[in-house]
Amino acid sequence: MTLAEQYIEKGRQEVLQASYLESKVESILIVLEERFGPIPAEISTAVSSIKDLSELRVLLRTAVLCADLNTFRASLQLP
Repeated sequence: MTLAEQYIEKGRQEVLQASYLESKVESILIVLEERFGPIPAEISTAVSSIKDLSELRVLLRTAVLCADLNTFRASLQLP
């Protein structure tokens, strides 16, 4: 693989990763909104700022299973 091909592949991987992260964030926010109604901006902002895929996976499960929005907020460690 040439150097140019390596850079192209690296760029492709970065775009895919960013797209996957964005998709997870969107899924979390959709689940929360469907379950609890409008989502406060602080929660949307906090979820959107997370760039760790494993953390987003945990939060998606939490969004599906938590009893209420305050429980989800606590999992984000927001005041």
